[in-house]
Amino acid sequence: MEHNNFDIVEVPRRCAGCGRDADSSGMREVGWAIPVASTGDAQAYCLGCASVLRFLPWLAECAGCGREVDDETEAEEKGWRFFRNGDRELMPMCADCAELEVRRREIAQ
Repeated sequence: MEHNNFDIVEVPRRCAGCGRDADSSGMREVGWAIPVASTGDAQAYCLGCASVLRFLPWLAECAGCGREVDDETEAEEKGWRFFRNGDRELMPMCADCAELEVRRREIAQ
């Protein structure tokens, strides 16, 4: 039996950006970011706030086809769009899938 030694890290109580607790912000489930190396700020941020505040590298994966883009300017130039899903979270879509999504939503109305 193999044993792995992992550092045990205490989950922050809440996000320094949005103020939501660790459960509602997703910090307990998916993690958090502490931007101390790039900004000197040692507070913990949920991944949503860290992304908005640009503490994390930008990356989008199309919710339709799985295509990835790692440059925000390139994504914008190529027509990527963001749509809210049923949980009200934003889902990125490449231009091809975004066109299909717009048509699907028009038909649904």
